[in-house]
Amino acid sequence: MMVESADFYEKDGNPVVAQSFCVVADLLGLKARVTRCEGEEELNDLCTLLADLLAEATSLFKEEWSDTSSWRPWAHRVFSDTLLLGYPIVSRNDAGEPELGGSLDFVQWFQFRMALGGFFVCGGMSIGYLHLSSEHCFGPALIEAHEIEQRPPNL
Repeated sequence: MMVESADFYEKDGNPVVAQSFCVVADLLGLKARVTRCEGEEELNDLCTLLADLLAEATSLFKEEWSDTSSWRPWAHRVFSDTLLLGYPIVSRNDAGEPELGGSLDFVQWFQFRMALGGFFVCGGMSIGYLHLSSEHCFGPALIEAHEIEQRPPNL
């Protein structure tokens, strides 16, 4: 299930892009962990661990951070080993500072919880136009966040 943000829809229900923070978070080493599994039992254990960790993350959206009457109109989607977060900017007078802070709070929490579960996270974050729903994800913010996530780090 996915939390839908009303900011990604017009009043008539048509999808629209919204100025948003976009986070793409990819789990590192999942392919290697899957290929090291020896048999169905190990694969099921790994699948359950990953499902539990991602369920914990997405439960934050459903329970704590999904109240669209507050300043947290999150939308998210999990596919394969990637979490996509869309956070429309509704605080125009604050230049998106509350949404930036909320996005960074989630990123640090997500990295920490995934590391405790044995997964490291590589990601990218951008600001720009985005549509994120259970139907599709679209927009230049998604492309930019994905491109940032794909770049090797500058050390």
